[in-house]
Amino acid sequence: MLGATVRKINIIATLAVSSFLLITFSAQAQEVDPLMQLIETNRCPGCDLRGETLPRNLVNADLNGANLSGMNLAGADLTCANLSNANMTEAVLDNAKLNGANLTQVDLSNATLVRATLNDANLNKANLRGALLAEADLTNVNLENATLDNDNLINANLSNTNFNEASLNTGSEIRGELLEEQGNLTRSAKSINSCHQVRPGGIRGIPNVAPPPRGNPTPGGTH
Repeated sequence: MLGATVRKINIIATLAVSSFLLITFSAQAQEVDPLMQLIETNRCPGCDLRGETLPRNLVNADLNGANLSGMNLAGADLTCANLSNANMTEAVLDNAKLNGANLTQVDLSNATLVRATLNDANLNKANLRGALLAEADLTNVNLENATLDNDNLINANLSNTNFNEASLNTGSEIRGELLEEQGNLTRSAKSINSCHQVRPGGIRGIPNVAPPPRGNPTPGGTH
């Protein structure tokens, strides 16, 4: 009788240990390395990638809400990438390609984007306080409701840039004559975002900036 009881106890203990190990191994198997996930799928929304060395080709990458604070992405190709709500404080993006990227509500405070190209990018409600955008190409960029320092836009290309409701910390004009000739503070950007490739997950890209209403006269048109 006693022997049978001991055997039952041993069986129960063995089953308990086996179950614990099975649960542990299953949990470990479900943990995916964020960098490997990005490399294999081109998407890692919400991932903490600080300290990682990311691929230079991140075209159409989905990094929505990712933590990229302090990352060195100089020269990276982020064309049409989804970086909305990402933390990119103090990131290095010099000479990076961000054409057509979704940067809505991104935090780029104190980041450097010297000579970066952001044609048709959407930076609605982006935080660019302290960001350096010297010689950057901001053609057709949507900076509506964004916060930025105008002193950091030295020699930037502001052709048809939309600054509607943007908060300029110094409160003065953006390089005076450059704003008058190339940028505007009231009208919406005219161009349509060209990111129509199929994004990771099979979701087709949607233009970030709406086209102008049809029938409106074009400034400088025929008389």
